[in-house]
Amino acid sequence: MTVSATDRNAPDHGAPGSLAPAAGRPRTATTVRLVAGLLLDRLARPRALRRLRTDAAAVVALYAAAFTAYGEHAWMLCAALAGRALAVSLPDNAYHYATPLDAPLQAMNLRLPRPLEAFALGFNLHGVHHRHPGLPWSALRARFAREGGRYDLGWVPAVSRQLRGPVRADR
Repeated sequence: MTVSATDRNAPDHGAPGSLAPAAGRPRTATTVRLVAGLLLDRLARPRALRRLRTDAAAVVALYAAAFTAYGEHAWMLCAALAGRALAVSLPDNAYHYATPLDAPLQAMNLRLPRPLEAFALGFNLHGVHHRHPGLPWSALRARFAREGGRYDLGWVPAVSRQLRGPVRADR
């Protein structure tokens, strides 16, 4: 079974991958991290939220299959899921949290100190990236300035506000 982690709202985020380990291949921590990442990407994207009702059974089946496949090593899958949620998915979703689901070009530009912006390859200018996905990361700052350079929030407040929980899809 193959599940795409790619999303219409962010065409260059993620890549398709197989959720089942190949026959005879050892189940390594890398494979566990891959499965965890694909499952979380599947759930974390706004498009997945729109389809949550129809995909719920499929997601439950994917988790059940993954935990069954990893047997006594399922604890590594749990650790990978939790680690990925904190290290990747939580910051990645901050740019989309509470933005309209039907506006694929909508994403936030988050304030980050310049040295950290360079370290993050300009990813804090995510709204600019959504409007101009073909721009290299090094050109995002200049485009941001040309467009008026307005930040929506600071990076830390944007990431931490997600801990309040889900927002209603109809707001």
